[in-house]
Parts: sequence; structure tokens; C-alpha cells
Amino acid sequence: MKDYKIDYMTNTIIVTKKFITDAGVIGSSAFEQMKTLRSMGMPIQQRPSKERKSRNVTLAQMIRYIACVEHSELYMARFEAVKAEAKSKSNYYHRVCKWFHTTFPNFYDMPEFNANNEIIITPIDYPIDEIVTINAA
Repeated sequence: MKDYKIDYMTNTIIVTKKFITDAGVIGSSAFEQMKTLRSMGMPIQQRPSKERKSRNVTLAQMIRYIACVEHSELYMARFEAVKAEAKSKSNYYHRVCKWFHTTFPNFYDMPEFNANNEIIITPIDYPIDEIVTINAA
């Protein structure tokens, strides 16, 4: 998106926060452009900011999270296996982090808990019979 966008569907002009700041300087090109946009008679709205989810989770955070989920023994064993495998690669952290975000895609969402106060997760890459077998052991 440039500094502004005309949305004819909603009959509004959507501008960036930077454009609004720049338009506050009298005589600037953004100021002149804002005057032209205002003369069009459409309401002007600031573009909503995009939510950014930090993908930088530490290994310690991963371990604490895995300890809180259902079937944590299975996931902790897999986590340790992935860490061991990743040490043979050039970007150790990246591989572990990719596995973690693939396995726990709802890490940043509000958790739901079961009767044992464990975080309920949807198994991504593990068959449910494998999880049940490990819990029975």
C-alpha cells in the first residue's frame, strides 16, 4: 500500500500512520496531497496496524510450554530428538523453532485446559494411537 488508498466499496480513503504524520508538516507534499484527498469529501481513516506475532520463542520457553501440554512426555521426547537432529545442521535454532511452531501452531493463542489443568492441543503430526500407547506405558 502506498501512503493512501481509495476504497470505493466503503466510500472511504484509507491512509497510513506515516502519511498522517507527514501531512502534519505545512507545505510538505503529504500536506498538499491530504488537502486534495479531503476535498474529495470522503471520510479519511487510518489503516489499522497489523498484529505481529513474535516468532522468537526461546528454547526455555518451548520446554516450559511442552511441560504444560497434554501428553507432554511424548512431545518432550520428540523435542529432544529434534534438538539432537538439529545439532547436525547449520542452523540449529531455526530447525527446532520450525518443528515447535509446526507442532504447536496455537502457541500464541489463549490456551484451553483439560480436567488435569494441562493445555489441550490438537495433535498435528502424531497419530492418536501413538499418543495413547505412550500414556498407557
